[in-house]
Amino acid sequence: MKLNEKFFSVENNQTQRIQTLIIGRLLVIFLLLVASWVWNSGRLKLSFENFPRWVFLVFLISVGLTIVYFFLLRLSKNFAWQVRTQFLLDALLVTWLVWRTGDLTSPYITLYIVIIAVSSIFLRASETLLIAAICVVLFTLLSVLTALAVVDSFGATTDISRAVQIIAFHIVAFLVVGLLASRLSERRASGEKLIETAKTLANLRVLHERIVESIRSGGRDARVRRVYFDFRRRIACFQRNRTPHGLRDILETNRAWRIHRRQISRLVPDAAG
Repeated sequence: MKLNEKFFSVENNQTQRIQTLIIGRLLVIFLLLVASWVWNSGRLKLSFENFPRWVFLVFLISVGLTIVYFFLLRLSKNFAWQVRTQFLLDALLVTWLVWRTGDLTSPYITLYIVIIAVSSIFLRASETLLIAAICVVLFTLLSVLTALAVVDSFGATTDISRAVQIIAFHIVAFLVVGLLASRLSERRASGEKLIETAKTLANLRVLHERIVESIRSGGRDARVRRVYFDFRRRIACFQRNRTPHGLRDILETNRAWRIHRRQISRLVPDAAG
């Protein structure tokens, strides 16, 4: 596989992962909308009187954000920041939904845990912990603001001791899930690194065989006897003998200072596998 083909393969893989996140998010919100409608109706016969308008509003906002996310995916290749921004906006949307549906008594507080768990699939361990910390801060801030009547509360009146218990319980739950999710993220990242390392070693082995075959084909009078590479597949040094042939033609026609520390793929495109 050429280096440019490998680059496009990695880029397409990241694009597909982000597309899965975008479409999966919209699908989950739609299922949440239907489930909330059925739950509020209390039976399978649905009525618009029990339609969850706040969840529907979140769904409409998500549809608009989905369009924006797809445009950004086309225009920008900074995939990491796109994923981080999406999870941050998810946390803000969930906070707004929790506020409009009862704050401390809202049934949608569990969505924070969903965000933390899913973030471990797309983010590093430290970033997953950061998402958990952001969820803790947003939920705590919402609870304090509603308790102090800074913002209107849409939930049932709760005494201070009960409110503290609810807040503390959810904070502990968010942090525990964040720690577990970060461990899963570490294991996923380690697995991906092992796969990439195995592919790199396999490519280096093939490259080494090609170079050795090219060097041996020149006979005893070959000017380049050995070529050494570092782990980035750059030329570290080489030994000369006499006559150029194949790869040796390329090495011989370039001065040592020009090819030293350069990628072998820039000199021999066929060796970029």
